[in-house]
Amino acid sequence: MENRSQSPAPNAWLEKLELDSWQAELIISGIAIYGSLQLPGLIETLVNHVIVNLPGDYHFLFYFVFWYLLLAATTFITSFIGHFLLRSLWVGLVGLASVFPNGVNTHSDLFSKHYLEQAARDFSDVRSFNQNSTSCAA
Repeated sequence: MENRSQSPAPNAWLEKLELDSWQAELIISGIAIYGSLQLPGLIETLVNHVIVNLPGDYHFLFYFVFWYLLLAATTFITSFIGHFLLRSLWVGLVGLASVFPNGVNTHSDLFSKHYLEQAARDFSDVRSFNQNSTSCAA
């Protein structure tokens, strides 16, 4: 007789990730945004140091170096903010899935029956939406 250990459910890793990772990732993203917002000031300090301490012959060369550094810093800032917004959306979807594990409650008196039926059709299973959006991003 074959002794097979029961493998975890195919989506168990996603559910564990949902429960464990969102707090640390948002904190790290916030720290990365704060740190990257300091880069333009640091680059300006370096530019002032080069202007004061190096001969004028080198200014043209360092103009391009600092221009590319400023472009890279702006790209970092934009990408970190975009990452933070997308992670916040993901956390919201995970929270929505945990609040409504069975989908939209169509027996509510707060909204019209037609609206709730449309919402149930559009958002029938938040967990599968989360899984599909996670697999598309990978």
